[in-house]
Amino acid sequence: MVNLIRDKLEAVNKLKDFTIEILHTSPKDDDRISSMIEKRQKYMDSINLINEEIENHSKYNSDKYLETEEIKMLNNEIKSSIQEIINLDKEIRKNISYELKNIKTKLNQPETSFRSVNIKI
Repeated sequence: MVNLIRDKLEAVNKLKDFTIEILHTSPKDDDRISSMIEKRQKYMDSINLINEEIENHSKYNSDKYLETEEIKMLNNEIKSSIQEIINLDKEIRKNISYELKNIKTKLNQPETSFRSVNIKI
């Protein structure tokens, strides 16, 4: 059980590191961001698989399962890393929102050369 939780912590930390990499990537680089999001989903899928293994292990060995101090510590580290990932996700959304506002502002600004229109009758 401890090994599964260690594997989960390792996977969560990889996800956190990759999320930091996404945060430092410009939202304007659409192709790269798309591939990074797909890769990030694979990290999340691997964490979900580990969660299923942990659930199965604890279900079938519930009478033998004892939460040791090491397991508590690992679970706390996992929770802390997940909270950091949530905060990073919020920062990514802020950056995207900021970029969208900039684009919207640029699109709504009329060109100075088009201010006057000459009409002949």
